[in-house]
Amino acid sequence: MQKRDSSNHKINPKMKNMTNFLILLVVTLGLSCTKNDSHSIDEENNLNNDSTNVDDSSNLNHERICDSLICSIDSVCLDTSIIQNLTKEELIGTWFLKYFVTLNNCQIDSTPSLQDKHINMTFFENDSISGSTFANTFEAKFNLDSDHINIYNVGFTKICCDPNWMSEFTSFIHSGTKISIKDSTLILYYNNTQKAFLFNK
Repeated sequence: MQKRDSSNHKINPKMKNMTNFLILLVVTLGLSCTKNDSHSIDEENNLNNDSTNVDDSSNLNHERICDSLICSIDSVCLDTSIIQNLTKEELIGTWFLKYFVTLNNCQIDSTPSLQDKHINMTFFENDSISGSTFANTFEAKFNLDSDHINIYNVGFTKICCDPNWMSEFTSFIHSGTKISIKDSTLILYYNNTQKAFLFNK
């Protein structure tokens, strides 16, 4: 019986090392890809969370602004530090007085009605104003500059019987004032923005 030559079946050590190296390389690359995918998912989740946090922060800031105000009436925040510019087109039309407000103590006086009469102001395209109180009428001219309105050439009739606080309205009419429209409410500030009249159409 012939003796089998096993020398031809021996695995070359160099080939064995090369095979082990390739297996190790494949495993390493696989782990690296898995790790990168995991990082990408985590980063995407973090971005989504950051976006949500920004939106939440914006909402919270808006709520804090309204909560910290001296007054908030009918969901209208009377924030005199943020008064947006106004265009004449927004102002044109007839507005009816709803509230007279003292901002430093948030004292709110609703406009009383007297025999179906209301205090109103109408702004026209030609920069004129006409209006009426409970007992009197008036006319004037106005100049609008961003968030400030100057009312001049004022003419009032002088019939008696207007309420005592109408002197505040007369004082406002004769002076320049800050002006704003928020949530369809016209706000006219005066007395260094410590007082305000609120109108609705």
